[in-house]
Amino acid sequence: MLINLQPLYSRLADTSAKAGISWHQQATWDALSDRSIDVVINTALSGDGKSYAAFGAFPSGGVMALYPTNELVRDQQRQLNHYQNQWRVQRVTGFDLERWASMAKQSKAETLLDLSDAEVLLTNPDLFYYLHQGNYLKDFLRQGGDGRRAVSGHRLGFGNKSIGDSKQLFLMSFISTNLRRSAEY
Repeated sequence: MLINLQPLYSRLADTSAKAGISWHQQATWDALSDRSIDVVINTALSGDGKSYAAFGAFPSGGVMALYPTNELVRDQQRQLNHYQNQWRVQRVTGFDLERWASMAKQSKAETLLDLSDAEVLLTNPDLFYYLHQGNYLKDFLRQGGDGRRAVSGHRLGFGNKSIGDSKQLFLMSFISTNLRRSAEY
């Protein structure tokens, strides 16, 4: 038996156009630009441009993106590199952070601060969790670092712009709460 499947189709935002952004990408951009909306969940199918919609809403960068596995982090880095080098992307895993801090002979917190020139920071939830629980701050504070806010998302330049994989929806509330709290320090 032969089964012929048609390619995935998403209705374009401009129905008179032959190519362009899809309606769900436009809806995502519109929602992300509305300051009264805290969390946007795009449920389009895999391969339908959800990442482009999410990152495209922030053309100047300033985004921290969390993915459940390091392989998905690498995959997103490859994908972002195809967007005409639009952003300076930095991928950070726990292993990378440990290695870079050791080579620079500095704390992990200082190493994270050194990465703040990236417009997009790709990582996994573990790194974000440890950062906001203070695990990377102990040595930094012992060496005279200037407090918890020093390595919060705000100081790193990522404000409250976070992107998460669909499997990380439960983290969005945690992220939003922690980024708001870090602004108070």
